[in-house]
Amino acid sequence: MKLRNWWLVLGGCTMFLAACQTLGGAQFVLLKTGSTVEQRRAVIDACQVRALQEVPPAYKTTSVGGSGFGPRYCYGYSCGFYGDYSTRVVSVDPNERLRARRFDACLRGKGYTLARRPTCTDSAAANAYRANNRQARAADVSCVAGEPTLQSRWIPR
Repeated sequence: MKLRNWWLVLGGCTMFLAACQTLGGAQFVLLKTGSTVEQRRAVIDACQVRALQEVPPAYKTTSVGGSGFGPRYCYGYSCGFYGDYSTRVVSVDPNERLRARRFDACLRGKGYTLARRPTCTDSAAANAYRANNRQARAADVSCVAGEPTLQSRWIPR
């Protein structure tokens, strides 16, 4: 097979996998009987702001990697050592977990529960969930659609 055909196969596989990720799965959502999507979105924003004020970011950068060892090699104008690997600079926020716990405490203080629910895979179920102006009891929420998304850094571990 020619090289360009491999790229087509690789591209097709990538698109297929990306499409599969949008079907099903689960997400973290806020649950409170009788709440609306707008109320849940507003409480997420308010609690994120509060958590950021209480526990501000304290980013620290560090470098990971470095030069290797062994015999030297040169390729073109670039030289290195066998076993050489690139140095990466990474930012880490040591306050991230504490901030997520403060976010969760704020949500609970306002009567909300953070829970993981499956994303509706059936369009009829998704439309039925979206049609409800008010959220059902937590035990009755079998799948969700159209909920505000939460990044993983806001989920307490």
